[in-house]
Amino acid sequence: MKFTAKHGLVLAALLTATFAFTSSVTAKNQYRLAAVVQYKLEPDRDDGTRAVACTFCHINSTGAAPWNPFGLNLRETFRKESSLQPAEARIKAALYKVLVKKLDSDGDGYNDALEIYAGTLPGNALSTPKRDVDELEKAFTAAGGYAQFKAPETK
Repeated sequence: MKFTAKHGLVLAALLTATFAFTSSVTAKNQYRLAAVVQYKLEPDRDDGTRAVACTFCHINSTGAAPWNPFGLNLRETFRKESSLQPAEARIKAALYKVLVKKLDSDGDGYNDALEIYAGTLPGNALSTPKRDVDELEKAFTAAGGYAQFKAPETK
């Protein structure tokens, strides 16, 4: 088969699409990993499986749109951060600021910070802590409250 200009255009389009997809996945993975560290979540396991799935912020297990209610709040908070900051600093600030809003994104009766502290999903009303709100709030406060989720200052 003879390689033509049309083949070259198709190949260029495929390479561009592949690069765009992998860049997007890498960026989203970077944000997920920032949340794992900052929210003190279980890190990825040695066998390569994720302890924190994309559904922490997204509806679909593969990530991308649509976002669940917590993901929408986080995304809005991220967008309000100064675009003069690097993305890593913006996501760290947004991860903290979305919690101090004291929202209950999924409407299950537990604010988002309590859900993260308890290890449940703040964007999924079917994922709720096993302890009642008052007991959980006392434990959360004793553990450091919102300050435990603040990103360390970077140099």
